[in-house]
Amino acid sequence: MFEGIYIHIPFCEKKCPYCDFFSIESGDYKTYLELIAKEAKLYSHLQGKIKTMYFGGGTPSILKPCEVKSLIDALGEIFDLSNLEEITIECNPESYSIKDFEELSKTVNRVSFGIQTFSERGLKLLGRTHSPQRAKRAVMDAKNAGFENINIDIIYAYPEQTKEELLKDLEMALELEISHISAYLLTIYEDTLFELMVKRGDLKPFDEDRIEEFYILVDEFLTKSGFSHYEVCNFAKEGFECRHNLIYWQNRPFLGLGASAGGFIQGIRYLNVKNLRLYEELIRKGLRPVYSLEVLESREWLFDYVFCNLRTKMGIKRWFLPNLELPEDTYISRDGNFKLSLKGWLLINEVLKTLREEL
Repeated sequence: MFEGIYIHIPFCEKKCPYCDFFSIESGDYKTYLELIAKEAKLYSHLQGKIKTMYFGGGTPSILKPCEVKSLIDALGEIFDLSNLEEITIECNPESYSIKDFEELSKTVNRVSFGIQTFSERGLKLLGRTHSPQRAKRAVMDAKNAGFENINIDIIYAYPEQTKEELLKDLEMALELEISHISAYLLTIYEDTLFELMVKRGDLKPFDEDRIEEFYILVDEFLTKSGFSHYEVCNFAKEGFECRHNLIYWQNRPFLGLGASAGGFIQGIRYLNVKNLRLYEELIRKGLRPVYSLEVLESREWLFDYVFCNLRTKMGIKRWFLPNLELPEDTYISRDGNFKLSLKGWLLINEVLKTLREEL
């Protein structure tokens, strides 16, 4: 049984210098989509009330709307998709025209734009190829095509970003009447160009005090503007929380398809191989393209459950953690419920370490 399907589309026209997701700059899209359908058949014995589908990447909008529809139709021949409530596709602002969005809206009902910032300087630093004007037009094209459920990704605390630039990004999101905002702190991941630049001294990350200042600014601005800060990095207008991501954060089962995709089925977390050639080779042999499995039992299940749910504003029941000791300003415990405060979310990696030690 599972509730969601994640589909990884690894193709990008250009690799962003901060991105650590598996992606490549060329490929045979048609063959890859056929392989995903073949992989899905390897799980055809698993049925569930599938409520969400999410196309992530990479750049899923590198696909034509008709290709997206064809894959969904192929999956519909394998699984019961009659209960689907939300289908999300991640889009680069430069990918689709209004006609594309009109065609896409017949199949997909949620669009997530990788805008990152509306600052010309910020876009250049982050290696993005679109302009602020193109980003605004993409959102308006999606709206005019009938999309109401729209997310934009914003990256903040990039080198030399000012508070004024961050506020302008948030104000533009309000002006565009966005229903969901994912606000991500710029993280320097291993094996990225940004990591190399930091090591060479060409890039200077924000210090912790500045990061905290910007995180609080984002929280205060958006909550005062009617958004619910419902997960560490995510803000939504009422009714527009990402249903697919809530499956992740509430430890509910989902199927992951595609190279590097992860899934959580029957108490087992798995990750697929990150090599397209190996991915194809395994599927053509009738084998699941999995390279790691983790069976969550007892202590590991509890840790996984607690940590995922503490990422949300709902938190957990206090009896899950009767003896957990954290600094008082990092959590809120009331009426039998336990959740992290804004400070706790800021220090979530330290909370993770404490959980590991105590559970």
